[in-house]
Amino acid sequence: MARRLTTRGFERRDVSAVFDLERATVEAAHWPRSEYERLAGSSPLALVTEKAGGAIVAFLIARRAADEVEILNLAVCGRLRRKGIASALLSRLFEKLEAAPARIYLEVRWSNKPAIAFYERHGFGCVEERRNYYRHPTEDALVLSLSKTEKI
Repeated sequence: MARRLTTRGFERRDVSAVFDLERATVEAAHWPRSEYERLAGSSPLALVTEKAGGAIVAFLIARRAADEVEILNLAVCGRLRRKGIASALLSRLFEKLEAAPARIYLEVRWSNKPAIAFYERHGFGCVEERRNYYRHPTEDALVLSLSKTEKI
């Protein structure tokens, strides 16, 4: 499968496909389309994975602030989950970081056990709980973090 997939930067032409994938992924953070339009082509830490032929099957969006990187959103097409695509996106993100940040972190819904397990497999650990962080439905978030002394 991996030989037929390509990971590259998120470009303006990808906005519709990324927005549609995000809407189809219940667990993903849901943003207005305008946010994807703003990020397309301007963020070096925004990546997409496409199949041969150009169909977007996954994306990862992160941002760097000082010595930290926050993973803002990651989604993989449902039928292609558990095939290493999210791991490949995460590895690509690590490669793109010019200097190792002090930490990489993200928030995840408390109920999203598959995502929590995924990040734990990659060395992230829970460092904080944020009460009522999410809306629609209201839910607590766990803050997962990976420090530069760990796996980067």
